Amino acid sequence: MIKESHHHSPIAETTRDAFGLILNGFNFEVSGQEHLDFLRDRAKNNAIFAFFPHTGHLDSIAVRAAVPKDLRSTLMYPAAADYWYDGKVGKIRSKFSSLFVQNFPINRGRSGQSSILEGLDQAEMYLDGGYSLVVSPEGTRSNLPLEERILHTGVAELALKTGKPIIPVKLYGLEGVMPKGKIVPEFKRNGEKRDVRVCFKKALSIDWSNVPLSHSLARKQITRLLNNIFLEP
Repeated sequence: MIKESHHHSPIAETTRDAFGLILNGFNFEVSGQEHLDFLRDRAKNNAIFAFFPHTGHLDSIAVRAAVPKDLRSTLMYPAAADYWYDGKVGKIRSKFSSLFVQNFPINRGRSGQSSILEGLDQAEMYLDGGYSLVVSPEGTRSNLPLEERILHTGVAELALKTGKPIIPVKLYGLEGVMPKGKIVPEFKRNGEKRDVRVCFKKALSIDWSNVPLSHSLARKQITRLLNNIFLEP
């Protein structure tokens, strides 16, 4: 069971709201918030936010800012342990990133299958504890064209294990803002503010108990469905 943390204290959340104002440097728009209304139901108050594409560190900040303020305090972000937590530099990164979003370390497959399963178990604990997870199905940032990107099946696995719905989140306009290798966002393009939009899609409720598919096939089918949603205009 995950206990309530000082990381989601009113002070911490207010600090994140303040740092999130960095998005005012763009023409920032949000659509589809009506698809989050069910999260205010105490019986269905958490989900898995799966965002795409993942091109830079501002992606997770944009998702948080797009979520209505009263729903932000339950958001948790799995973060690659090897980048955000390992060594002195990683610890500095994690401290700094916590000013913007609240994350926790998770292994992303470089340490073997057992580490991946351990990471999924930890993510499942947060979901069972009432938190919503904000996850990139890609697992890492990429500069590839959208149709060439590969989604991993971890999001589908979590949904199958916990029964939590998946909320697809499509990001627009962030591709050139802060890609790999850049540490300062580019707010303008050709002298004009960039247009950035976060679009929440209708939640996918996962109930495969009556579907004649193996667990493995169900996981792959959910991932394909997510991919199709993400590639819609």
